[in-house]
Amino acid sequence: MNDAKRMRPVVLGAFLWLMIAPRTGWPQSFDCHHAEIDAEWAICSTPELAELDERLAATYKKLSGPATTSPAVRNEAMRLQQAWLLGRRDMCGGNVGCLVKAYRDMLGALSSMQIDAATSIEAAKRSIVPRCGDSSVPLTDAAFKNVVCSDQHLFDTVRQIENQARKVQSRLKPSWRLAFVTQEAAFPQTASQCPQDKEKLASCVAKAIAQRIQDVTDLAINLDQSLPECAPSELSVTKGNVGDGGMSQALITYLIKYTGTSACSIRGFPKVLADDAKGKSQPTFVNYSGRTYFTNLLGAPLPVTLSQKNNMAWFGIYVPTACDPPADISVKVSLPSSSQLLNAMQSVNCPVTVTPIEMISTLLSSVY
Repeated sequence: MNDAKRMRPVVLGAFLWLMIAPRTGWPQSFDCHHAEIDAEWAICSTPELAELDERLAATYKKLSGPATTSPAVRNEAMRLQQAWLLGRRDMCGGNVGCLVKAYRDMLGALSSMQIDAATSIEAAKRSIVPRCGDSSVPLTDAAFKNVVCSDQHLFDTVRQIENQARKVQSRLKPSWRLAFVTQEAAFPQTASQCPQDKEKLASCVAKAIAQRIQDVTDLAINLDQSLPECAPSELSVTKGNVGDGGMSQALITYLIKYTGTSACSIRGFPKVLADDAKGKSQPTFVNYSGRTYFTNLLGAPLPVTLSQKNNMAWFGIYVPTACDPPADISVKVSLPSSSQLLNAMQSVNCPVTVTPIEMISTLLSSVY
């Protein structure tokens, strides 16, 4: 047989192997020769996915490294990654569009964890007890320092809050701990939202301090006793202040009041239903997040203890008042574990963001 004819099947076979073999020249995080499931084959065959996979692996490595994060953050990153692999990425199969979105979403989540971890570490280092002889304090904390340092009782109470908070912090799960330490670090900013008249400022700060120690103490009780959920029938909601941040943005705060007698717990986000002008549900118009133009509530929602003595909590709804394209949306609110609609805001033009239900002591320090 002619040598050229004998070579043709060999060359053709080699060409077909190059076409179907996993391509290892792209920077995915695993060896494509060991690809097994459809998602892995899609990654090995798509440069964009391979690059996203490599970026995700690098981000995860930073979060899981003992030199850069705390054990709590490492454990949370590991849990999130494992859940994502099985529950999100692999469910896409070989669908490239689905995989690209899954990777981008996960990159966003892990990148936020990097920022949150750094914020948490920095917040955990901060003391809310003012250094009375030190003039180098942040401007947002200066009024708090002036009031507390001029009243020994308030100073002692703030120290008590910090000691109690550190005990509580060690008992919280990682995602709760992030929320708690950032709340605690922000607490001195309360004074910047108080009236600036000297007497009114002192009264406002004193009330905030009394409320904070009550909230922290009640959180510890909640952890000890696993309090029952608050019954919706014993809760009422009233609209608070509307914050106008300019640039077509507003935050509406809502106050939750408990009318029951026994201590109970409420946790999570209010349920927000969005309907268009035809009454059709528009779930994509609602975002659940502690981060808005006005708020920076990190971590998972903490349980909030309500009782006769401590009967208030709050949440906010952030509303951009201009967007493109505008829409005529009716927004209705109900509390967790309840189908009873508590409030309605008609003719919202843009998607809204609802914040978690929070301890009342965080209201002045978390909204700006």
